Amino acid sequence: MVGYSSRVKHPGILNDILFKIVFGTPAGEPMLRALVNALLDLQGEEAIVELHLLNPISEKEFIDDKGPILDLKARDGRGHQYNVEVQLRPGVGDYLKRSIYYLTKFFSEQIQKGDSYHQLLKTVSITLLGFNLVPDSDAVHSVFLLKEKTTDKVLSDIIELHYVELQKFLPTKPQELQTRFERWLYFLKFADLYGEDDITLPENLAQEEGIPMALESMRKAYASDPIRERIAAQEKAERDEISRLHTAQLEGEARGEARGEARGRAEGHREVAKRMWAAGMDAQTIFDLTGVSVHELGTREA
Repeated sequence: MVGYSSRVKHPGILNDILFKIVFGTPAGEPMLRALVNALLDLQGEEAIVELHLLNPISEKEFIDDKGPILDLKARDGRGHQYNVEVQLRPGVGDYLKRSIYYLTKFFSEQIQKGDSYHQLLKTVSITLLGFNLVPDSDAVHSVFLLKEKTTDKVLSDIIELHYVELQKFLPTKPQELQTRFERWLYFLKFADLYGEDDITLPENLAQEEGIPMALESMRKAYASDPIRERIAAQEKAERDEISRLHTAQLEGEARGEARGEARGRAEGHREVAKRMWAAGMDAQTIFDLTGVSVHELGTREA
């Protein structure tokens, strides 16, 4: 274990590997519970008291280069299920459809053949997004339920989709954060600022349940050489993929421009050929000069 260099920018807790080490290991269950309570604003009798991971992972899995590409799945003491995910980029394909698919799959996996439907319990998806999913709204936190279209009456809250759009969260100072939702969101978005051991959290963040533990866990994980090397390899792979996609885009644009130029030349030749044909020039001469056959020109007007 060695300290990391302050000259290297800390990836922050929303890095896929660090997020899953902090919140997705058995030791992270108390921090995940505090995070879910804060993001969903669960208070009083609604607050989650017990939360257990359904797919716990170990730090060793990441060191051995076998870290699973999984969302964090958990169940509380009432049987309610939670799927927690970080998605910083839209990725390939329709992300919205993907998130709905995985929520309904998680929901349906509660029962097996022969089980009763009454065993299906509330299932909630929480996604922290690094891009704007709902561009026509300024809301940082959007919640989607099953509703009647015209009356807005909720049919059931047995499934919920929560999208937290981090780009829309624009705090000015940590001291101005009013709610635990805001304090957790600030920590998640700017945890890289507190990666060094000698940098202290603002007092209101330090007093928020779960945040100091999450910061300590993040620092400990990033101080591990193997974990830091995995993160560096992950970042390199992402840069390489972005470069590959950019190159493919440029090559596609070049091919499109070439096809466009060829189409333009062909159209010009056809236009000249039509004029020659209308002027009474013979078909063979037109073909020799333009490459346009008489079959492309139609019947000559009398």
